[in-house]
Amino acid sequence: MDILNLDVTDEAEISPIQIVVEPTDVEKPVKKITGRLFIYNLISLILSAMLHLVVVSAFLLVYFEVIENSPGQSFFAGRGDIGQPMEFTKIDGLDKGLELEEALIPANEATTNSSEIPAATPEVTLRPATSLPDMSGQLEMPEAKLSMQAMVARQWSASALSSRAPGMKEKLIKSEGGTTESEKSVSRGLEWLSKHQKEDGSWSMSPGSVCGNLECGRVQIESFEAATGLAILPFLAAGHIPDEPGPYEKVLKKGLEWLQSRVDKNGRVMPDDAPTHYHMYAHAIVTITLCEASALQPKGSWIPAAKRAAQYIVSAQNRQDGGWRYAPGQAGDTSVYGWQVMALRSARVSGLNIPKSTMTMSRRWLTAAQTSRDGSTYAYMPMRPASPVMTAEALLCRQLFGDGPKDRGMSKGIQLVFEEVQRSMEVRNYYYWYYATQLIHNSGGKMWTKWNPIIRERLIKEQVVGGHASGSWQSLEPSMDRWGRVAGPMMQTSLGLLTLEVYYRHLPLYQVAESGNSVKGMKEAK
Repeated sequence: MDILNLDVTDEAEISPIQIVVEPTDVEKPVKKITGRLFIYNLISLILSAMLHLVVVSAFLLVYFEVIENSPGQSFFAGRGDIGQPMEFTKIDGLDKGLELEEALIPANEATTNSSEIPAATPEVTLRPATSLPDMSGQLEMPEAKLSMQAMVARQWSASALSSRAPGMKEKLIKSEGGTTESEKSVSRGLEWLSKHQKEDGSWSMSPGSVCGNLECGRVQIESFEAATGLAILPFLAAGHIPDEPGPYEKVLKKGLEWLQSRVDKNGRVMPDDAPTHYHMYAHAIVTITLCEASALQPKGSWIPAAKRAAQYIVSAQNRQDGGWRYAPGQAGDTSVYGWQVMALRSARVSGLNIPKSTMTMSRRWLTAAQTSRDGSTYAYMPMRPASPVMTAEALLCRQLFGDGPKDRGMSKGIQLVFEEVQRSMEVRNYYYWYYATQLIHNSGGKMWTKWNPIIRERLIKEQVVGGHASGSWQSLEPSMDRWGRVAGPMMQTSLGLLTLEVYYRHLPLYQVAESGNSVKGMKEAK
C-alpha cells in the first residue's frame, strides 16, 4: 500500500472542536456586582441632574423677581437686564375708539391669535392727494386747546410736516430751542451734501471717492441707495420742496429721480453690493425719503415708487412676532423694526393707508422685545440684555403709536434713557443721539430743557468748519463714532443734520399737550 497516495476526500468531515469554559464560583458574583453598580450609578446621576435643575431653576426665579422689582433699574455700558421670554402681555395704549383709518392699533388687540393673521398680504392703498394744512397759528393757541390726542393724530397725517413751512419753522426754532448757530450749522451741512452728489443724482457712503479728497472720508462698505436717502432727508426736513424753485431744486430732482428708479416692480429697493444686513435698512430709508417727498409734493412722479416700497415693507413683516429684520419674513430685531415703523409712518403721512393687520402685528414686537414687565426697557432681540439705544428706539415707536407719559413704563423708560445718554456722551454714538433726541423732545419739560443745549452744542462743535470737508460730520474725528467704520461720514452728517432739525422736522408732540394720558377716543385732525 502506497502510504504517500492516501486519498482522504472520502473521509468524514471533521467538526471543529468547541471549548466551553464554565465560570468559576468567584466570577459569577463579580458580574452581578458590576451590573448592580451600573444601575446604582445611573440612578445617582439622574437624581443629581434633577437636583441641579431644581436649584438652577429656583435661582433664576429669584433672580428675575429681584430684577423686575428692583427700583434702581438702569443701564450699564450699554447692557442691562436679562431679556424675558417672548410674552404677549397687554401694553396699555390706544383703545378701540381710535379712528385714524385704523392705522394705530390698541396694544390689547396685538395678541398671538393666529386667526388675526391675514391669509394674504394686505394691500397699501392711496388716499386722495391733499395739500399741507396751514398750522402756523397753532403755537399761539392756549395750551388747553392743544390736546395730546390731536398732536399725536397729526403725527400720522399730512399735518405732521406743516412744521417745515417758513412761518411755522421760525416759530418752532424759537419755541423748541433752536438757535441762529444751529441753523448756520444746518446750512453748512446741506451745502456740503449738495457738493457731493454724483452726476447720476445718487450719493455714495464714501463721499471722498466722489470729490477725490480724503478729508471727506471713505468707508469699505457701499450702499448708494442708503446714502442717497440719507442725503435727501435733511433737505426735505429743512423745508426744501421738490419740484419747486429753490437753491436745491435740481439737487432734489436728480436725487429723487435716481432713487425712484431703484424701486423695482415688486417694491423692493434693488440690492447693491452691500452686505445682506444692509438691505432692509436701506429699503426703509429710501421709503421714508420717497414718502416724505410725496407728502411735500403730492404731484411728484415718485409717488408710485413710494407706494410699492411701502407695500414691500408690509409684505416683509414677520407674521408671528410682528417684527422685521434683514430678509422678508425673518424674525425681527428692534433696530430694523424701528426704521420700518418710521417708514410706515411716513407712508401714512404721504397719503397711503397702512393695513390695520400690519399695525396690529407691529405692536407684538414691542412686547416681545421688552426686558421689563412694565415695558420701560427693550432689547435688540428677545432674550437679550436691555439696551439703551434699542430702548430709545422702541419708546419712540410707542410714542408714535399713541402711548403717553402716563402709560405703563413710558416715563420710567424715558428717564432711564435721559440719564444714560448723558453718562455715555464720552463715546460718540450719533445713531443713539438721533433716537434719544426725538424721544426726549417729544416728552418735553425739564428733560428737554436740559438735554437740548447739550446735544445742540455738541453737534455744532463737532461739525467740520473750513477746508474741503466743511459742513460735514466725520465719523473718525474728533473721535471714532460707535458706527463710524461701518456707516461713515454720510450717515454721520445726515443724522447730525436731522438731529439739529428736530425742532421743526415734525410738529411737537407731548410738550404742548394739556395732559399726559394716552390717546383715548381720538379722531384724526382734518
